[in-house]
Amino acid sequence: MAKPRVSEETLRDGAKSPVADPITDRNLIISALGLSGILITLYCVASFFPASFLWGVNHLAYLDPVARVLLLIVGVALVIPFCSTRYVTLAENLYGFVLSRRVIYGVISLGIGAGCAICFYQWRISTDMYGDTRTLLRLLSSRIYTLSDLINPRETEPLTRMVHQTLANLLQTDIKSTFEIVSSVCGGILISASLLFLRGIKAPPRWKTLIIAVIVTTGANQLFFGHVEDYALVYLCGILFLMTAWSWFEGKNVFPLLIGLFIVGVRLHVEMILLLPALIFGILSRAKGASLHAGSLLRGRSIALAVAFTLVCAAL
Repeated sequence: MAKPRVSEETLRDGAKSPVADPITDRNLIISALGLSGILITLYCVASFFPASFLWGVNHLAYLDPVARVLLLIVGVALVIPFCSTRYVTLAENLYGFVLSRRVIYGVISLGIGAGCAICFYQWRISTDMYGDTRTLLRLLSSRIYTLSDLINPRETEPLTRMVHQTLANLLQTDIKSTFEIVSSVCGGILISASLLFLRGIKAPPRWKTLIIAVIVTTGANQLFFGHVEDYALVYLCGILFLMTAWSWFEGKNVFPLLIGLFIVGVRLHVEMILLLPALIFGILSRAKGASLHAGSLLRGRSIALAVAFTLVCAAL
């Protein structure tokens, strides 16, 4: 049997990181092409029916028809193998080169995050007639959140609101400006944390390139453009929780951090509780070697039922 190809990526201990085998590479390409094709199709259809159930991917409907067509053409061009093999290979080589230089990589990651935070704030949303902005501003101007609210089960976002009120007092800014600043800073932290996280996980550069592309292009990142909402902090906390869980699955001793992020996240926003199955799965994955019962809970049917239960709770 032929040995798997080895990349030129050097890990911190000097070892080489194996790249994916041809079958894995092919599956990655097929998955990326399929998902990209579905997404582009949804954007295309939604641009003609902006008031349909496709709200959230209907942004092209508000552009000039020429610009709309050009963007769709660019999207298709970026997906087809003739073009994608060129820029993906370039990105992979560049990322692999920087990845092997720890200090340079850290500085670049922090710099990119800071630059993104500035961009988020510079191009922040210019209206307060969006979502719950006005309702939230009125609430926070009439009530002060304290530590006692953190243990009140009837409060759904006490820590988020207390953090913003505390920072507004420290920075001597109005609450709206504080939300805009916190939102943008959260975005910068997410970008830097994602880049630093990718350096520490066991995966070939191609997969790392795909992961960072997914994180950067997620629609929820619009929260970081100065939105006055309760979601920026908990979204950041949720992503950090998932990154920490990944490290936990790789055998790193990060369980206290995993628990801490979950507890903090629940008080940032109650919907963080939806990640409880992920936390339970992480605990059981470590316990399955010592317990047959724990191993049985990790079977596909059990996991599917847990996810279904979570979705039902979310709907209720």
